[in-house]
Amino acid sequence: MRGLSAEFFSLLSQSLLKWEKKVLEVHESSLVWFNPDGMQANRDFYYLGVICGMALYNHHYINIGFPLALFKKLLQQSPTLNDLEELSPVEARTLKSLLEEDEDEVVDTFSFDFTVKGKKLIPNGDQIRVTKANRNMWICMSTSFSTSQ
Repeated sequence: MRGLSAEFFSLLSQSLLKWEKKVLEVHESSLVWFNPDGMQANRDFYYLGVICGMALYNHHYINIGFPLALFKKLLQQSPTLNDLEELSPVEARTLKSLLEEDEDEVVDTFSFDFTVKGKKLIPNGDQIRVTKANRNMWICMSTSFSTSQ
């Protein structure tokens, strides 16, 4: 009746979230995303993919709450700001408030450039400041970057 294999994948999914290497992390929204600090070992991600693939192949449910942004990335679609809001509501609200701001001075006050977490979004991104004119491009790029990490 496949009860033993169902129990196996259920217990395995619970232990993946408590894995000492912390390849996955649970966000405040109770959704799961990849831990950027745990990305040193590609082997761990390979095995995580194998486990998820085995569960799908054997028609079993694996209880890991991935957000919609992951499935969009698998389908080679770009995640949106709403997808980021599902995963990280505080970060998305900050970006939305920056997007809705009408005053040039307020946008300039943040002193953002085209880097996120020390990585350049575009060549020479650390030298290009976010302005009212280019903030839409910056938000799209930083949203994609945040969901790719």
